[in-house]
Amino acid sequence: MNPIRQSGGGSTIREPTDILVERFLKSPGVEGEQLEFKSKTKVESNAGRREVVQTIVAMANRWGGTIIIGVNEDGDARIEHFSTDSEAKRDLINLIRDNTEPDLSTSVEIDFDHVENGKHVLRIDVERTDYELYKFNKQGNDGYVPYWRIGDTTREMTREDSIEFAESRRSSSSPIGYAQTETVECLPRYYSPTTDVQSPDHRVISVSNEGVQPVFGAQLLSHNKPLVFELDTQLGIETLDEVEGLLDRAIEYLSLDPNSLVYSIHQSTRAWCGRGVDRLNADFEQIDSVVEQMLGGHPRNIDDEITHLDDIRATVSIVADCYLGLFHAELYWKHGRVSKARVGVRLEDIPFDDEFLHEFFSRSRSSPTVYDQRRNARNHFVLLGDLELQNCAPVNFQQKSPFTSYVVADNPFYGQRNEVQRQAEDPLPELPLEKFCSLERILFRISDRTTNPEQKGFQMKNVTIWPTDYLFSPFYIEAECNGYLD
Repeated sequence: MNPIRQSGGGSTIREPTDILVERFLKSPGVEGEQLEFKSKTKVESNAGRREVVQTIVAMANRWGGTIIIGVNEDGDARIEHFSTDSEAKRDLINLIRDNTEPDLSTSVEIDFDHVENGKHVLRIDVERTDYELYKFNKQGNDGYVPYWRIGDTTREMTREDSIEFAESRRSSSSPIGYAQTETVECLPRYYSPTTDVQSPDHRVISVSNEGVQPVFGAQLLSHNKPLVFELDTQLGIETLDEVEGLLDRAIEYLSLDPNSLVYSIHQSTRAWCGRGVDRLNADFEQIDSVVEQMLGGHPRNIDDEITHLDDIRATVSIVADCYLGLFHAELYWKHGRVSKARVGVRLEDIPFDDEFLHEFFSRSRSSPTVYDQRRNARNHFVLLGDLELQNCAPVNFQQKSPFTSYVVADNPFYGQRNEVQRQAEDPLPELPLEKFCSLERILFRISDRTTNPEQKGFQMKNVTIWPTDYLFSPFYIEAECNGYLD
């Protein structure tokens, strides 16, 4: 008899371990989608442990379940024995943490359980995921791959499986995590940035002692859409021509809006931010000069790893509006070429006809097979307040526009993490807030302007901070202000 599936998330088996083992010893056919027994030898080799973690991922993506290790399945079923100081538990936890995406280790309980005559088995309880699709690192060129349970077998998910997964989670009653909005009335002091960096025309140079990679001006998916769908994959591109070709295909097949594209070229503690496909291509063509200018012409003082410009390394994050969602790409530039690349599309819903997506990815020599369902507003928060901005410098950041509608200003929250957290009604996510408060200067769009010279100056209206789970964990930042502009 297979255990009954519970409705909702967290569907592990409630029955005691000794009863489950006794049932298996009498009838090994009790295994199913939520119950698996394995021999102790499975956790005595790396290959065996990887097989166990693969099963854990598959159960999480299906109904949850329980795995009991320490029962010999070959020949006469019998109980084996674990010493309670065995390292099997620790080894599995480490393997789960290092080889699942997102990290599944917090949704799994692993412990030794007494069954009979002083013998212990290893019991693993797996919670059913409520919204995120878990993947296992197959290693090699395959990267992270999703699995799920069909009967008593574990199999790699197909595109059709991922759609079934998404449909099964639509009615989930779990909390989604909408954007949190907090009003900051005032800040007790003004911290002057420690680095005097001048931004060039049409660009913004941002400095952070935390090494944060901001992307300014990204138009994000609707906050009212709690769950979104992701198609992403690694790409084997190396040259700047291949990057330009990738963007051309995104324009052709995904209807990418070239003027909405924003990007960030990040090196050490500094980021060079811009808008528009044309400007991105121009910066790529002279990326060594871009990094040299960003570092103030003194790369040795910024990063000990850089001894000359031929050794420049930079991460590049790109995001743009496209048909039905957002296009994003992450590139790692090293020794004059792209050494790592990942590209994806985040959608508000799975399109009825998704041929355009598969055409884009196939022409990019890649074929992601599953739609990964994710929270849309995870750790996303908005700060409000009429704070006076300091050291404002107008910048023409808008692509193909003769008008100046942006200013670069000192981050009013720089060094103020504790004060912001103190004023918040509900605690803000600590790590994103800490990283945001480490940015020295940020870009503000002037949403309400005045031409009255008696009202000179700029006041902040709001700042939206959106951390991502992409390859280099860039921060999307939208900020608005009011003020006087000639």
